Amino acid sequence: MTVQFVDQTLRDGPQSLWGMRINQAMMTPALPHLDRAGYKVIDYSGGAIFKILVKNYKSDPWREMREVTASVRTPMRAAIRSDGITMGPAPDALMDLWVERLVANGLRSFWIFDVLFHRERMTRLVNLAKGFGAEVLGVVFYADSPVHTDDFYRQFTAGVTQLPVDGIYLEDTGGSLTPERARTFVRAVLDGAGERPVEAQFHNTTGMAPACYVEALRAGVRTLHTAVPPLADRGSVPNIELMLKLVAQLGLTADIDTSHVAPVREHFTYVGEREGFELGGPTDYDLDVYKHQIPGGMMGTLKAQLADLGLSHRLEEILQETAIVRQELGYPGMATPLSQFAGIQAALNLLTGERYKQIPIEVIRYVCGYYGKPVGTVDPNVMDRVMSHPLAKAGKGAAIEQPTLAELRRVHGNVSDDELILRATMSSIEVDEMLRAPIVRDYPVPAARLIQRLVANPSLNQALCRADGLSVSLSR
Repeated sequence: MTVQFVDQTLRDGPQSLWGMRINQAMMTPALPHLDRAGYKVIDYSGGAIFKILVKNYKSDPWREMREVTASVRTPMRAAIRSDGITMGPAPDALMDLWVERLVANGLRSFWIFDVLFHRERMTRLVNLAKGFGAEVLGVVFYADSPVHTDDFYRQFTAGVTQLPVDGIYLEDTGGSLTPERARTFVRAVLDGAGERPVEAQFHNTTGMAPACYVEALRAGVRTLHTAVPPLADRGSVPNIELMLKLVAQLGLTADIDTSHVAPVREHFTYVGEREGFELGGPTDYDLDVYKHQIPGGMMGTLKAQLADLGLSHRLEEILQETAIVRQELGYPGMATPLSQFAGIQAALNLLTGERYKQIPIEVIRYVCGYYGKPVGTVDPNVMDRVMSHPLAKAGKGAAIEQPTLAELRRVHGNVSDDELILRATMSSIEVDEMLRAPIVRDYPVPAARLIQRLVANPSLNQALCRADGLSVSLSR
């Protein structure tokens, strides 16, 4: 039996460890190797990454997507949330356009999810993506709580398979799955999936994900998500080399060309060290993970944001408060955007000195039911605080406006569909700055590697180049 792999080196790895801070220039040298390694799919993008590219790198995410997808033969994938592109909700017309433009810009595979497990919200987008000829997987998020039982997951998965999905995407965002729990949880999902294939993506936040992958393989899962170090492990997914070893030990096979792993590892180690980013590695076991269940993608962003604000020393406090807020909010699944809502509320509770003194509009929407009925019961005291908020009293939490594309164009101008999505979901100032910025496609090459390339060039007579401020002159 052959095990297939989905690569997360470009998407989940940077999201979990680098706060999504990666652009086309950084990833380009690794693309040929990832493309030739034999992955089933390369996960590449999502709405939150768009925000980072526009804000932090002044780079057009649509241009990057077109150029990256055109440079590889392996299908590339993106995440689609049922009701939003970046953090907040988006109207249906914009969501439909989002799916259309992702396909038009080169993506052929999607995982479509709703964090509160409302299948009805997923239906329109699943049908739309399938209509464009894309591969679509319906997502089942693992969460550890009194309400997320095996029966719950079996029934939800069975419901998702009533949609025209090509498979089930099983994800443990917070890394809170244990091998013992995996034995029954994975089988429950497989029971609900019927004949649909199941992919497993478990974050290695506690170091237990490889063992959970082994249990998934034993249960019958045949597609695993991995990344190449240093963008693997810790809050990210397990590294490809370890999982290839474990697959072989189970008597299974895999068609991954490992000769392409070392160049990718070398390149991203250089990028991580040069940028001062966290490098993945051995994971310390931490029981608090099972309480707050903050996903790896959010953890990377949270650390980066706290560092920007000079508040890194308060991380542990925020994690502990997040665990309490999650319980009070009825155990929402800890994935975008609900994990961020819980984390933001926890930070506000601590920084203002009074719990629920400030309540973000998205927490109000969640409690009021905009995102669907919470899986668990919201704490009565929290419910009272939220419902007494002026926005809740005014009915702003239960729904959002549903403008048409024509109405959105009247607000944001007669721009291209791609630009309309950016302007409708981000700051116009940031979009304008991005459009004015020069295009950067090249990343500085390490001097040692540059010298090797120059010396290896048989037609070289003389070259003058510059790498990281070092001038190199060679002649023969």
